[in-house]
Amino acid sequence: MPKFTIELPEGYSDLVPLLEKYAAEIRAAMPATAGGVAVDMAKCERAMAASAATLEQESIRRVLQCLDIDAPRVIILGRRHSKVGRYNAAYQTKAGPVTVMRSIYRDDGVRNGPTVDPVSLRAGVVGDGWLPDAAQAMAFVIQQQPSREAHEAMQRVGRLPYSRSSFERVGHEVGKLYETQHVEIEATLITQYEIPVAAASVSVGLDRVSVPMEEPRARPVGRPRKDAPENPIERKFRMAYVGTVTMHDKEGSAVHTVRYGRMPKGDAQGLCAGMANDVALMLKQRPDLKAPSAKMSETLKVGKSL
Repeated sequence: MPKFTIELPEGYSDLVPLLEKYAAEIRAAMPATAGGVAVDMAKCERAMAASAATLEQESIRRVLQCLDIDAPRVIILGRRHSKVGRYNAAYQTKAGPVTVMRSIYRDDGVRNGPTVDPVSLRAGVVGDGWLPDAAQAMAFVIQQQPSREAHEAMQRVGRLPYSRSSFERVGHEVGKLYETQHVEIEATLITQYEIPVAAASVSVGLDRVSVPMEEPRARPVGRPRKDAPENPIERKFRMAYVGTVTMHDKEGSAVHTVRYGRMPKGDAQGLCAGMANDVALMLKQRPDLKAPSAKMSETLKVGKSL
């Protein structure tokens, strides 16, 4: 069997057994290909993917470990923090969870205040240990389908091996981050938006749609039944707000559509104001575009149709 030499940076010698194990698992997963017989290629793919995921997890774990700061005191955002202790913590990657030993700190000026994890701060962790790329991927998947279906889909794909409830939690965490910055994000996106060359006109659409919502249900008066649900819910239909700004070519065919939305009880007038502002910026970029009528523009500004 041929042998090769791989140079690793100083301090990475503990990766050698992992690489040897990876190579051994790949060899073991290789099917017998002689004789022209069919092979279970799906089984081979799954085994190789699992080996690669293990290597990916360990590589990310090493990077996270390097982000740890172990000192009696540190300065975070200009404030002095003292070390509380040193403990293991789980971080979630797209390949699966990893465990890292890290120190945590507390602001000296806040009695019994929350602890701070420098690893999470430096890595841009979302929520309780979700690495940015993993959180972004989970949020993308759950916006395409309900959490149960998202979980099942990722089980099939072999990535993001987390529970259904994890998909829901991460989706909410990413949503909270977006909510705090959505004005700046939306302003940046529309400023950088390049109108298609074929566009000759722009149209605006506004509507509402009934959305089934899961809402807490009040418990009945008195002692609950033995089999009563711990957190009772009920299904209610609420009206959400949707809008579109569409570019059309000279024949009237849609070239590109920018979509907008607000959840029930959301800021409908803010939605309309944002759409009106976006159309104004598009017309500033392309004054030759045929634009909505003055009546429609006024409707957008005040949200009359909603």
